[in-house]
Amino acid sequence: MQLGTTVRALVAVVVLAALLSACGDGNDPALTAAGLRANTAVAQAATQTRSVFAAALVGTGAEALASFPGLPPAVGPDLPSGRYQWTPDSHGWTRQAAAQDLILSWPSGSLRRHRATLTVDWSAGRPTLRVGDGADGKQVVPSQADLTLAVDGVRRGAVRVELGWHATPCGVVAQPDQLRAAGDLAGDGDLVRLAKANVSVTGADSAATIASSGSLTAASAATGATLSWSATLHGSVFRNPTTCLPTGLSIGGGQVRLSLASAGHAVALKATFSGVTRDRQGRLQSADLSHGSVSVDGAQAFTFRGKLDDANHDGIPGEHVTLTSPSGAHMDGERFLRRNAGGLLEAAGALAHLIR
Repeated sequence: MQLGTTVRALVAVVVLAALLSACGDGNDPALTAAGLRANTAVAQAATQTRSVFAAALVGTGAEALASFPGLPPAVGPDLPSGRYQWTPDSHGWTRQAAAQDLILSWPSGSLRRHRATLTVDWSAGRPTLRVGDGADGKQVVPSQADLTLAVDGVRRGAVRVELGWHATPCGVVAQPDQLRAAGDLAGDGDLVRLAKANVSVTGADSAATIASSGSLTAASAATGATLSWSATLHGSVFRNPTTCLPTGLSIGGGQVRLSLASAGHAVALKATFSGVTRDRQGRLQSADLSHGSVSVDGAQAFTFRGKLDDANHDGIPGEHVTLTSPSGAHMDGERFLRRNAGGLLEAAGALAHLIR
């Protein structure tokens, strides 16, 4: 199972648990008060977050990124460098001059009236490295890179990326095992900031630990929203025995914490999962959830635990997940889903808009 698929499956598990725990059920009085309180807070925070991020991502900075044609092809093992200009008629990059950095310029905006420039300094304070590329050769990779975006000569965004590369019996290979990033993207009076984003891979391949944490903040003149996360995943990395490059990743369990602060509310989720099973196509079948809880404004709204699956094959998972209110009332996840489908769809729509 590929890393991207695994992460998406994990996010699906956690988000489903959070959404299950965030909606009220008017037919169960013991759950109603806490449920309505959580549902209102989540709905307001989700709506406000969608609005703030949407506003912050409207402007010349975001438009420039949306119209970015992609990097020019590298020649040989070296990182691409030089000054390039995008030619819309030929749909390709034209190299204009040699340069130590990579400098890309292209037309941006709805009517292509703006000129965007991305400057990439591949060796910002640290030298580049040569690592095994799996083709009996060496590939040049950065250990620290600075990316700066300007539109019509005005800085609109920047990010610094620090990378560590994995040592194997074949030598250091083209697999990052440390990544740290921080930066911002400016809109028209708004700002999106990525702070303290970290990803690390440690341990032996048979008992690997992947850890990630960070926060994403959008701010405007009127309000703001912050999404924070931390996750620790446990699994195995599979490698090509000849090149030592990774070929796959299997996640068996881990711990996740998510928090969303906006519209005067703070919603937090934490959960531990284990016993992850998949079908032959690598799709998630089930996961055991434990020590799960959702808190709103610092007060616990629900706890949840059980096996997240669709054992009765009715298309609605959660029959083996138990939600518990602070007063001790219980409900299974599938029943909860059926009674709160409308609210779940609204919250899921806001989440999809945010991560799209």
